[in-house]
Amino acid sequence: MVEGRSNGELGYYCVKEGFYNTWETKHLSRFPDVFVSSGRWQPYGMTNTVVFKRKVNPVAMYVADRCSDYTLLPIVGEPLGFDLTVGDLIVPYGSGKTRDFDVTYIRDGEGSTFTNQELIFSTHDPFAGFLKVSSDTYSMFKSAYYADTNAVYQKEIRFSFKRLGGTGSYIDGQMKDDECIVLRTRTRIDENGRLIGAHYGKIYGPLFFGFSLKAPGEMKILHYFNPNENDPNLEADTTIPFDIRSEWLPIEQKHMEGNARWR
Repeated sequence: MVEGRSNGELGYYCVKEGFYNTWETKHLSRFPDVFVSSGRWQPYGMTNTVVFKRKVNPVAMYVADRCSDYTLLPIVGEPLGFDLTVGDLIVPYGSGKTRDFDVTYIRDGEGSTFTNQELIFSTHDPFAGFLKVSSDTYSMFKSAYYADTNAVYQKEIRFSFKRLGGTGSYIDGQMKDDECIVLRTRTRIDENGRLIGAHYGKIYGPLFFGFSLKAPGEMKILHYFNPNENDPNLEADTTIPFDIRSEWLPIEQKHMEGNARWR
């Protein structure tokens, strides 16, 4: 039970052994059936359900988190390969070696002067692609436990930003904090065209991209990559302490290469 004074904002943070930490911030004034009467929020004594997600089978993954650097996008309008194991573009534009998918940055204007920007993820590999799903923002573990191996993955997913009159807004494909992109990449097929091998990963929203002072553009994607082929498990090993204010903190690095970290 909790009791105290509030202007309508209520936050909680809960810990339970064997489960992922969970938290939430509620704004009571935004609920249509909640009101103030006699100095109390009504209905008085209201209850709230707290959901814990169990730790089932976490595996070590390559992780690029909020502590990672922005990836510079040196060319406009050209697909550039991105390697999830190092969190960087492939050579010669970065330290990556394997093309998990292509990143294309499109914009008009120069420097901070622009009206339109687009970031496009795409792939031509058979059965590879992207699947946008919802995520659980209340939990340290936001995604589903497993990638859907039977789903049809999109070959392209794009994010568009339009700025007019000094203000800006996403107009197409905005990736929000409560969204996640599940990835299927590094696919292999047999002589009959059947899928026999694939790797899975995920990208958490929100996704950041825009112009850069060092290059035409830059992006920061918060991604996880499972190094085990044909393992759709999306539950990363999170034995390192986390913080309620951010899903990521600096971690003890077992392995680090480029912008991505192994944990």
